[in-house]
Amino acid sequence: MIDRYYTPESVAETVAAQVPRSANGCADVACGRGALLLAAEDRRPGIQCVGIDSDPVAVRHLRRLRPEWTVSQGDLTCNRSMIRTAAWKLRDRVEVLLLNPPFSMGASGGRPCPLVTGSPRTSAAMGFLIAAIGHVQPERTVALVPESLCSSDLDRRARAHLGRAWRVSVVASFDHRQFPGAAARTLLLEMVRRERRSRGAADWMSHRSWPFSDSVRLLRGNVPVYRTSSMGDRVPFVHSTDLVDMANGATPSDRHISMDAPRTLRGSCVLVPRVGAPTRSHVVVYSSKASVTLSDCVIALRVASADAATQLREHIMSHWPSFLELYQGTGARYTTVSRLAKWAGAAVQVRD
Repeated sequence: MIDRYYTPESVAETVAAQVPRSANGCADVACGRGALLLAAEDRRPGIQCVGIDSDPVAVRHLRRLRPEWTVSQGDLTCNRSMIRTAAWKLRDRVEVLLLNPPFSMGASGGRPCPLVTGSPRTSAAMGFLIAAIGHVQPERTVALVPESLCSSDLDRRARAHLGRAWRVSVVASFDHRQFPGAAARTLLLEMVRRERRSRGAADWMSHRSWPFSDSVRLLRGNVPVYRTSSMGDRVPFVHSTDLVDMANGATPSDRHISMDAPRTLRGSCVLVPRVGAPTRSHVVVYSSKASVTLSDCVIALRVASADAATQLREHIMSHWPSFLELYQGTGARYTTVSRLAKWAGAAVQVRD
């Protein structure tokens, strides 16, 4: 079952503001009770509105509210269902697609997207967005999406697929309080079809790399907290909650883990949290010949010396706003080794 979090009026107005004055027709293939189309009509009187939704109750409501519109019941995930709708037959008159797709992932961990080469798994929102564009074929798409759609590894291949045919820009962001009943940070994307396919638009996330001459290796911890103990002669364990104390000179926590269980770390590095919105105090230089093991909530940026680690931390501090942009997420913010690697540049080696 998909989620039904209808678009608040204030958000719908922001979406409608992206509809060009020259547009004659707009469509919403997850129209619900019509908030996006109503806002577009209010802003562009006389525009032809086309709506499709799988919920028969919502469709009946909107037909009664706007009998002059073309509103149909249809399932975007079923081609046969879509091509039978009266709304689908009007797609050639539609220049702008407005969309607030379903966000919920459930326990599926993504779903195959056959419209992308290799049918990779994508998030629910990304799969819906790609299917909607494929059916309507608009010149412009304005879509509310979960923040993670623009940064997650799950949607990386799909972003590259869309980026070759569309110029994509983020025109607004909304915090987790905008949608009643859903704690989701969202972005408003404006997508304009390219005149011809471009091979240069591989991804939407573009972060400035650091000019760091020393080789950097990224290592993500892989030990969950429940596997630790405070007993015995074992390897010290570093969790994200230890980082602030370590920045103030404390040693790693008294939790330990057996020697033969995980990969261990020693030498010089900068430790950063993987999950949560970090503060400057969470970015810690660690340099020791003694081995430690890292929580699955910590990432190490390994370098050759303590001086290099100090310089690396100083560089992160001087580029703090762009470093914070690496922490994205529809719910809890998090980063990944691939995002850090892209930000750090080509010299980085990744070990996830």
